[in-house]
Amino acid sequence: MSSGYDGAPMVACPHGHLNAWNYKFCGQCGSPIGVVAFPDDDAVAEDERPLRRRGLAVGGAIAAVLLAVIVAAVGFLMTRSSTGDDEAAPQAGGFTPGTVNPAGMVPACTTAPLVQAESVDMTADGMTVDAAFMSQCPGGNTEASTSARITVADGQRDIAAGVFDFSTAPLTMKPGETARRTLVFPAGTYWRTTEMFTGAPQLVFHPGEQAEASTAASSGSDRLVAQTVAQPAHGSIDGVADAVLRELRDADYGYVSGSLANRWVPQISAKKSGLVVDGRTLTSAD
Repeated sequence: MSSGYDGAPMVACPHGHLNAWNYKFCGQCGSPIGVVAFPDDDAVAEDERPLRRRGLAVGGAIAAVLLAVIVAAVGFLMTRSSTGDDEAAPQAGGFTPGTVNPAGMVPACTTAPLVQAESVDMTADGMTVDAAFMSQCPGGNTEASTSARITVADGQRDIAAGVFDFSTAPLTMKPGETARRTLVFPAGTYWRTTEMFTGAPQLVFHPGEQAEASTAASSGSDRLVAQTVAQPAHGSIDGVADAVLRELRDADYGYVSGSLANRWVPQISAKKSGLVVDGRTLTSAD
């Protein structure tokens, strides 16, 4: 590049002809001169275009994913806000306060209810216990077990044990409230009578298999009779029966030795454990 007579910059074409600095072609021979312009995007080499296209495609995919996530989050927040800010979170027992099952009862929980004996009497049906039930779950509890085991004991001394079916008359225990049922232990499900203990016995509820909600329709009955004898709280059925027989013998010994010894008394029958009667070996429970 050189300067003209007036000081303006000049450029030479490939053939040496001088031209103004802004000429792209020589004014004398027409040859291209000056600085070659930077190539446009369309002039990018063909081997570079695939790389740029891949970059644009990846960027577009990422943008689409981010857009989908944002739309989903906004939809979730709008749904939550439409249900109200005071929606209760699940509590212990796997339910929310106020939630009920299809039968209109408080949901069942995994914690057994507390049971207390309010009165115990001997009746023609057997040992009858008026019991109060209290849920240990924050939201209450509905007991609809088909095979609940309830044991009655005086400390370590077993009194009764039976299997009860709550499915025909489900027991609903609302939070902070007491529900009541009359439990009947027929002959064969109790070992000690009310004369053999003092004070209120201890009742323990052992949940069994829960009935389906559709079959747990309340019949309105508050009286339940044990279906069969159950495993006592301490020891085995025959072991408890054997201990009670010895207890009765020891309690009667003083009176028998002082008032009945050497006297004729009527005796209907006498049996002991291990005796075979009509092909059956008797046990202490018998």
